[in-house]
Amino acid sequence: MTTQTLVGTIGTRPLHWRGDRENLAAFGGAFMSLMGSDHELPPDEMDEFEAFLATIAHPPNPHRRADNSLLDEMIIRNRLASPSAGLRVFRETPSDRDLLKCIDCHGSDTGALSFVVGGQILAAPQQAVVSPLGSTYEKAGFDLNSRNNSRGFGFTHDGAFDTIENFLKHEVFTLPTDQHRLDLEAFVLSFSTETHAAVGMQVTLPATAAIAGARKFNPVKTTSALDANENRLSLLRRLADEKAIGLVAHGRIDGAPRGYAYLAGQEVFQSDRADETITFDALTELATFGNPLTFTAVPVGTEIRIGIDRDNDGLYDADDAEPANPNPLENQINALSRIRTQHP
Repeated sequence: MTTQTLVGTIGTRPLHWRGDRENLAAFGGAFMSLMGSDHELPPDEMDEFEAFLATIAHPPNPHRRADNSLLDEMIIRNRLASPSAGLRVFRETPSDRDLLKCIDCHGSDTGALSFVVGGQILAAPQQAVVSPLGSTYEKAGFDLNSRNNSRGFGFTHDGAFDTIENFLKHEVFTLPTDQHRLDLEAFVLSFSTETHAAVGMQVTLPATAAIAGARKFNPVKTTSALDANENRLSLLRRLADEKAIGLVAHGRIDGAPRGYAYLAGQEVFQSDRADETITFDALTELATFGNPLTFTAVPVGTEIRIGIDRDNDGLYDADDAEPANPNPLENQINALSRIRTQHP
């Protein structure tokens, strides 16, 4: 049996492959029967465990463009597939006994609706919940015809199908051609997660000295690389203004490490000093070969912690005597007094 991901399960009902667990607390017995503990977790610790799981998110899907759109085409097992065509199959083609479309069961943002499908309908010996699709791409790579598998887990509860295409050849599915199956696989492998595809993308300004120095040898290629750098930063700025991502910047200014968090829609960055902001364009102009700035796309809502308040105590890093440790209130007051004395 393969294990379903815990990511995204909190708040959904029911749980487990068979849908026979009402909530996370119903798994309490597994700490003894499967994990060898002498006792189940007490209720308060189970609540803490559930709260922790609720903070975990899927990483960005690598099969999507930086603006989170679908690719025009993908190569799957040396064959050409179209995620966009697969999306149309997913939404429009009755593929389950010519009656149900994929979206009828996998219609939510996670790709799963909270209900159980009977074993008779599935042509299986037991019932099953509708599985989420966000992490499907992480299970790809298994090959039943190879003795040297190094990745992949197979699909369905027992991992019986090595590829989605082969899963779609199950007797309950009635897709008309192999290309329909392959395109649908391409879309499922590209299924969007709750984390925008641009998260983790970085742009460093100015372009590296190596790129700039190469201009005299290949000015066309170098100009293209510089333009690409500028286009990526413009994309990140647009996505941040749309609140699809957060945007932070880090670098050395006047010899000191500094951090900045972009304030969406205001065209300014809040610096790691509470009384200092700087416009987007002015910040980019501070980047030099000796003191580059790196802009990073982060999950929306995390830009303050990642950019300017690493210990998340409300006191920004350059104002904080201990930026890596949450400070008691009296330490914050003392630190603010020192900062105000230094920067009246």
